[in-house]
Amino acid sequence: MVEGRALLDHFVGSGKSLSVIIAGMESRRIGISRKNLYVVPNNMIQQWREEFKKAYPSANVLAVTERDFDSSLSRKRLFSRVATNEWDAVIVPHSQFDMLPISPEREAKTVKAQIQEMKDLLREGAENNRTKTRAEKRTTRQIENKIQKYKEKLKELSQGRKDDTIYFDDLGVDRLFVDEAHAYKALAIVTKMGNIAGISTRESQRAQASLPKSSSCRKRTTAPESSSRLPHRSQTHSANSL
Repeated sequence: MVEGRALLDHFVGSGKSLSVIIAGMESRRIGISRKNLYVVPNNMIQQWREEFKKAYPSANVLAVTERDFDSSLSRKRLFSRVATNEWDAVIVPHSQFDMLPISPEREAKTVKAQIQEMKDLLREGAENNRTKTRAEKRTTRQIENKIQKYKEKLKELSQGRKDDTIYFDDLGVDRLFVDEAHAYKALAIVTKMGNIAGISTRESQRAQASLPKSSSCRKRTTAPESSSRLPHRSQTHSANSL
């Protein structure tokens, strides 16, 4: 809470779950968050609910069940409850968090920022175009292709909202706590360096889809910038790709 960011990667049974539960409740108590969303593995929903109730018996916790997702109507009812009630915590499984759409306008802002980042990178290297190696020229083409891909995505997003859809940014969530966060790693890295062991320019669609949701939380929070980060919890926070 002091630093505004955290990765809890200590061993099983050492209190990672309790740490983020307390962090969420304290964030609400001191006013740096209003609605906390806990994203946990599908098979851990009940365990998280029990741990939450042990720590805070009177907390207003919504832990979703399989019945909440047995139809599209059930999902709409669930997310309407999330949006219209004051919850100390909402606990959802990874699978349903992934299915919850972000609004086109929020996603478009994220994509535009990524396009601008890539354009800036290309502009920096434009002056040295004549001295580029073959690998550097190939990397430049890859970045240009990715920019075109993202521009096509923007065209799709320009169609706007669907009237009967509840979007993530309609829920009022302003802080995310992600359990087993390594499931959302591998966001695309924009770099002019190619073929470097350990640096992959390939992107995970799951990570890309979660990026505008993270951005939505940061924009919504009333906390100082240093306190508006996204706490993650995982024992598998890094992988040996060298």
